[in-house]
Amino acid sequence: MSAVSSCFVASGFPSQSGARVGFRTNCPRDAPAGGNRDCSACRPRLLLCDEPTTALDVTIQDQVLALLRELQLEQGFAVLYVSHDLAVVSTVCDSLAVMYGGRIVETGSIPQAFRRPKHPYTAGLLDAIPDFDHVGVLSAIPGRTAQPDLATLGCRFQPRCRYAQQDCVSGEFPLIPVREGGSTACIHSEVVQTSWVS
Repeated sequence: MSAVSSCFVASGFPSQSGARVGFRTNCPRDAPAGGNRDCSACRPRLLLCDEPTTALDVTIQDQVLALLRELQLEQGFAVLYVSHDLAVVSTVCDSLAVMYGGRIVETGSIPQAFRRPKHPYTAGLLDAIPDFDHVGVLSAIPGRTAQPDLATLGCRFQPRCRYAQQDCVSGEFPLIPVREGGSTACIHSEVVQTSWVS
């Protein structure tokens, strides 16, 4: 068992519970002894959590996220969450980078991105979050997901975008800063809207 795995097991994570929790590390294999919470064998500066709550029920999700936050505060490392679950992202992150088709299409603080997204894909993700106070039809982003390994002309999201115009079909779309903070790869960001309410 690696030092990081031992640290998490000693901190309360189940080792072989069937939960999808895995660790990869370049740390020494001499795990800390006992039930302490000392991750000094590795002293990570960054912990990458790739879909840490996928396939977990809400109660276990909360426990995993609380434990990660506690360890982060105790050990002083940064955490990079990779997730499709915007509900999780909104509770554990300060800022986000939204990717589509293998490229970052929007960056910003959580409040800014959730209140006023600047890319249509971010708006579509927010619109797809169920709102149990307003029962209705769930919103979906039309079309097929772009293949990250295929070269495409223009904006990768434009075939699925309700705001697409002729100038979206060709050219490069790097991230550009926006007045409210953050950045977007959308050249029509001023018209992007969401029906999602935070």
